[in-house]
Amino acid sequence: MRLKTAEVAPMPNASVSTATAAKPRCFLNIRRPSRKSRSTSPPPAPARGAFRFDTRVSDECSAESLGTAPPRSRTSHGPLSPMRLDSAPVLPYHRLALPGGLSMSIRVSLLLLAALCAGRAETKFPPLPYAIQESWPTLPAGWNFGETPGVATDSRNHVYVLHRGPNPILEFTPDGRLVRSWGEGLFIRAHAIRIDPQGNIWTVDNDTHQILKMDPSGRVRMVIGRRGQSGENEESFNRPTDIAFAANGSFYITDGYVNSRVVKFSKDGRYLTAWGKKGRGDGEFDLPHSVAVDPQGRVIVADRENRRIQIFDANGKFLEKWTHVGSPWGLQLMPDGTLFIVDGYNNRVLKTDLKGNVLGAFGRQGRLPGELNYSHHIAVDGNGNIYVGEIKNQRVSKFSPR
Repeated sequence: MRLKTAEVAPMPNASVSTATAAKPRCFLNIRRPSRKSRSTSPPPAPARGAFRFDTRVSDECSAESLGTAPPRSRTSHGPLSPMRLDSAPVLPYHRLALPGGLSMSIRVSLLLLAALCAGRAETKFPPLPYAIQESWPTLPAGWNFGETPGVATDSRNHVYVLHRGPNPILEFTPDGRLVRSWGEGLFIRAHAIRIDPQGNIWTVDNDTHQILKMDPSGRVRMVIGRRGQSGENEESFNRPTDIAFAANGSFYITDGYVNSRVVKFSKDGRYLTAWGKKGRGDGEFDLPHSVAVDPQGRVIVADRENRRIQIFDANGKFLEKWTHVGSPWGLQLMPDGTLFIVDGYNNRVLKTDLKGNVLGAFGRQGRLPGELNYSHHIAVDGNGNIYVGEIKNQRVSKFSPR
């Protein structure tokens, strides 16, 4: 690591002090003592930190430790400037006299820094009673899942898995037997799979920038977007993420990673409207990652990096938001009006009602059966079994009600 030297101009009859330092990451903020509080006693060991007059504490913290340089004597040099973290600060040769003592101030500052560094605490919810089915599914010898971003179920409770590898679409029976596989050459970076009420299979790829509609046999019947051509207009997307269907057959596409918008189409694929832009305000998005449509026709959007759910009417008018559901990556709406949410960063599944009340949750990070690692999408079959596609664990996990 390259160290810089902070130089201080010499005062009359005073020596010049220097302190080597690393790039600043966070500050301990205390006030400079008055002249009356100075002592002629020998100085304490230099505090490791940087001092300044304002009261802000950076939430970007480092735990690195550098060697301690001995303090050097010098006279007062005017207002203090920020010094580098873990350097020996250039201070007059005296004790710091603060109300309650210097050590207490440092303790308080360190506690504040620790709280900031800890990040957001995960909210605890009642546990949902689900058990992992470790033997599900059964793959042919030599077959393995790649990253598994998509999973969906149909009216027969068959499970469709979309993964990033050979044979990218796989259909399984409820007990985990492979029925068929297809889709070679259709995808670059597959992202989502959905089954509409008519049994058609829809896929989203955020590197081809396309949405494909296939009939139940797997034959492509509609293509939306131009392969390999990104854009932000009625015919193009820039890394889309998901699709959801309204009762009248119209559908919504979250055009998420770059364009930060929701696009609405008629059931025959005709562009109708779009809304949203990059931002943190109501109706703005930071990676709209999944979408669902409730029985009232409201459009529910997983605003992933803003860590919230936003809800709109059928034409994009903002209605409400939920900010207590972690980082929503995937959504699955149930016929009874409940909603399952994959909270990807916390690696758990939440169940809510349509008012945003969390009814329960399960899941934790890990690689063992029943644990999750970058849980990306979710599907629920007619028997209440939950399927979660995982990126880092490269699998789809089945959870059954206890």
